[in-house]
Amino acid sequence: DLIGRSSVTVKNLVISSFNYGIYAYSGSGNWLTGNQVSSTNRGIYVRSSNGNVISGNVTSSSSKGIAFLSAANNSVTGNTASGNTFGIELSGSGSTGNTVSSNIVNSNSDGIYLVNGPAGNVIGSNTVSGSTNSGIHLISSVNNTITANTCSGGLNGLFLGASSNGNTIKKNIVSGNGGKGIQIDSSNDNTVVYNS
Repeated sequence: DLIGRSSVTVKNLVISSFNYGIYAYSGSGNWLTGNQVSSTNRGIYVRSSNGNVISGNVTSSSSKGIAFLSAANNSVTGNTASGNTFGIELSGSGSTGNTVSSNIVNSNSDGIYLVNGPAGNVIGSNTVSGSTNSGIHLISSVNNTITANTCSGGLNGLFLGASSNGNTIKKNIVSGNGGKGIQIDSSNDNTVVYNS
């Protein structure tokens, strides 16, 4: 656990069958890279911890593959999240300014999930496939940019609900989903352009 720790590198570990695989709380500037985490409640869990880099990890068979709670300005890139309930999750109004990019997110219930207040995050250039619920799912999340992602082969491609207002949805490829491509429910002032 990285509790109150900063500028620590956690690299190339294999972790299985714990409550939390890697837990970063109330620190900053940590690097979590090249780890394999499976069969946990939260594979990689970043809580109230800012400015971390999470890259090149593989999380699988967990409730939440990579999860953030009230964590800001983190970079989440080049990870693989597969076979989880939630592949990558951002939650809480303190989860702002995060970049989630170039991840492979496959065969989860919800691929990338923003819930309960995340704002001002960029979700870009991710490949999301085989989601049994939604590829990218926003609930009560505002002013985020969802761009250049591919969402395919699941139930719904992108879903915005429960006052997910002011988001920009652009240049995404949404194809081959069994339900809705892009669905917006009870949400206002979203910009949806140049998707295919």
